[in-house]
Amino acid sequence: MIDRSLINVFTLIYPIQFIWCICKSIFSTGANISKKKDKNNNATMSGIMLGSIISFFIFAFFIMNIDSYINFMNMDIDNYKDFAIYAIIQLYIQLIFNFYIEKLYYEEKNTLANKYSLGFNMLNFIVLVITSLVFRSNHFLIICITLRAISIYTMVVIIRQSNYFKIEFKLLKYIKYDSVELFKSVIFFFIFLLGVNQVLEYGEAYATAFAFISLITDTQEDVYSAIVVSSKIDIAKNNFNYKEHLKNAYKLLGLLILSICTMFLLLFNLYDLNINIVIILLSIKLINLLIYSL
Repeated sequence: MIDRSLINVFTLIYPIQFIWCICKSIFSTGANISKKKDKNNNATMSGIMLGSIISFFIFAFFIMNIDSYINFMNMDIDNYKDFAIYAIIQLYIQLIFNFYIEKLYYEEKNTLANKYSLGFNMLNFIVLVITSLVFRSNHFLIICITLRAISIYTMVVIIRQSNYFKIEFKLLKYIKYDSVELFKSVIFFFIFLLGVNQVLEYGEAYATAFAFISLITDTQEDVYSAIVVSSKIDIAKNNFNYKEHLKNAYKLLGLLILSICTMFLLLFNLYDLNINIVIILLSIKLINLLIYSL
C-alpha cells in the first residue's frame, strides 16, 4: 500500500487550493481582462505585483498555523506536517508561475506559455522522483531541493516575461471582471474546508477515497479549465462564439472522461478502497464536469 501521508496530503490541502483560485481570479484573470477592456497596459503587471505580495502573506499564515490547520482537518500532525508545508509552498510558487503563464495566454503567446508549463511540470516531476530515490526517507532534503529547483525556474520566467509598468492598483475592477469565478472559489473554499473536515472525521476509508478521486480527476479538471480561460480571452477581445466553444468543450470532455476511466482501472488496485464511497464521489466529479461546460 502507498504511504498514507502521500495519499492523503492532497486531501488535506484541498481547501487551500481555492485560496489559490481566488488570488488567480483577482490578480491574474481580472487584471488581464482589465488590460484588454480598459486599454490599461499597467493592469497585468500591477495585478501580478499586488497578487504576489498579498498571496505571500496568506500562504505564510497557513504555514505558521500549520499544526492548528492539520488538527482542524482531523489528521495527524506528525505524519502530515512536512508534506503539508511542502504542498503549501509549492502552491504559492505555482501561483506566481501561473500569473505569468496566463499573462502570456492573454498576449496570444500560447506556444511559449505551453513550453514554460511543460518545462515546469517536467522539472518538478523529475527532481521529485530523483531526490526521492536518492534520499528516500529524508523528507526535509527532498522538499528543499524540489522547491529550490522550481523556484529558480519560476524566477527565470519572471525575469524574462516581466515588463516595465507604472503601479496602478484598481482592485475593484479586477474583482468585477472575474466576479463569477471569484464567487465560486470563495464558496468552494468554505464548502471543502468544512466538508473535508467532516469527511476526514469519519476515518481513513473516506479520506483515501477522496484522495484517490482527486488524483484521477484533478488534472483533468485543470485541463478543462483551459476552456474557461480561452472563453474569457475571446470575451475580452469581443470575439466569443458560444456554440463553437461548447462544441470544443464537449470534444475535450470526452477525452478527459476516457483518461479518468483509464486511470481508475490502472490505479484502483494500488489503494485499499471502499468501492461504494469511490463510486459516489466519482459520480459527483463527472456530473460537475458535464455541467462545467455550460
